[in-house]
Amino acid sequence: QPLSQLLKFLESFNAKKGYQNTSHAQGGVSGTKELSQSYDLQVAMYELVFEMYSDKSLWKEGLKAVEEAMQHTPKDIHRHLMQYKLVFKSKVGRSVDAEFVHFQVSTAIPHH
Repeated sequence: QPLSQLLKFLESFNAKKGYQNTSHAQGGVSGTKELSQSYDLQVAMYELVFEMYSDKSLWKEGLKAVEEAMQHTPKDIHRHLMQYKLVFKSKVGRSVDAEFVHFQVSTAIPHH
């Protein structure tokens, strides 16, 4: 499937760059313009994939994909992906209360 191929590409990209589930502030990677652009591109690509799952009402598959993506992306990207996780979880009938509170707290604190 093209969606799974894109997700595998993004995971591979993150692993090669050493971004796997780390914050650039904690991981020692400088917050350069290049890094910011890389994050912006990754977020846009993930959003495209998740919108495709949404358009096809593939809620379980979308939830699995977003959960996997969050394991293979820098924490700085998680706040962008969390909205999709909340939607997918609610569409499959799972509770989003705890994660919604975490999402509200994490988006209220500026990330540098």
